[in-house]
Amino acid sequence: MTKNRKLIYSIVNSSCEHMTADEIYIKVKKQNCKMVYATVYNCLSYLVEQGLIRRIQVANNADRYDKNNIMHDHFLCKKCGKVMDKKPCFNSFTGFDENENKIESYELIYYGICKECLNKEGKNYEKI
Repeated sequence: MTKNRKLIYSIVNSSCEHMTADEIYIKVKKQNCKMVYATVYNCLSYLVEQGLIRRIQVANNADRYDKNNIMHDHFLCKKCGKVMDKKPCFNSFTGFDENENKIESYELIYYGICKECLNKEGKNYEKI
């Protein structure tokens, strides 16, 4: 793996957030690296293709990158834009659907308002 790919991989892997390419680029620049923006995108694409990280495609928003490439769901807050891991809505995942088709990957994003944004608005919704 090239030096640039290793740096991008370490940045994604050390984050607890689902960062955008812009956020990753800012971290690269803070390390005094002279990497250009296109290289960040190319490195991210390579890491996704190799299965080392996961790209989360968000409608009308920048893609996010996740160090956890094990299949799981995400929640996107429509107020602050934060993306969070969410446990799958099924009890166990075998890798096959009800018709015995082998599932290799999937993408499920829940859209709503996160707890922090609800609290800022002073709204307390009871759990059902």
